[in-house]
Amino acid sequence: MWTSRKPAVFCSVHTTSSERPQIAALQTAKAHDASRGSRPAISRTAAPVPTASEPAIRAQDAGSAVSGSVSRPIRPPQLTRVQTRMAQGMSRRDIMARMVRATGVILAGGASRRMGSDKALVTVAGRPMFHWVRDRMSEVCETVVVAGRPEGLAGVDGLADPSGERLGPLAGLAAALERAEPGQVLVTATDQPWVRPATLRALLERAGELAVVPVAHDGARQTTCAVYPTTMLPVALDELYSGGSIQSTLDRTAFVPVSPDEWQTWGEDGRSWFSADTPDEIAAGLSRFGPPAT
Repeated sequence: MWTSRKPAVFCSVHTTSSERPQIAALQTAKAHDASRGSRPAISRTAAPVPTASEPAIRAQDAGSAVSGSVSRPIRPPQLTRVQTRMAQGMSRRDIMARMVRATGVILAGGASRRMGSDKALVTVAGRPMFHWVRDRMSEVCETVVVAGRPEGLAGVDGLADPSGERLGPLAGLAAALERAEPGQVLVTATDQPWVRPATLRALLERAGELAVVPVAHDGARQTTCAVYPTTMLPVALDELYSGGSIQSTLDRTAFVPVSPDEWQTWGEDGRSWFSADTPDEIAAGLSRFGPPAT
């Protein structure tokens, strides 16, 4: 969700058995008045239901675009998934209850030098790495964008780095913090195909005024599987233009560390932040964790 938009509110109206006769009587009275000409009947035409080839677009998304990227509205891929899941028998209320209102950002602005080709498109277990990450993030966040790819990627709208250049993870984080509505930004990277939706949800449950960052057994902060408040923007931009990194940004601000003792209770074993930067690391990940999403 982006600046100048208000978050959508989903609600439902329930009636009790005692209220239904009153409502039916009221509707009958209105129909009788209309037939007598006391007031004209109002014609309401139902909005067409989007098909798979016509993704739904919320009213507040229309006409909004990400600065520096292709001029087009952000279309959360989840909206099409909502339609699909409803067709499978899930109610909209149940589907939306499983999604947390935070902006999901996939970092994909690196040069992929160690991989030798674009990491986002490298295949793991029969699918491009980016597709694995996109689908996992879409299970948790209503809006997902890809940073460092102004043109977008695989159906996900793009977000340009602040300088217009691909300057790495901090640039993607800063761009997201700048464009998101006040609140939380959930970050993953395109080379983390084993990321778990359960871990992402658990991180968001801890979110508040400070960043929430898992800490590995060796003490390393897992900055590309973390949640950042938009209030971190000034420090992030200052570090970016000073040649810093997400790590150096955390050095300058308080954050909530998530220890192994805690994240292990989520069923996490380190796969969510396992980074596949080389072909050998992809092979190691498959050997250690098996195919993603299993």
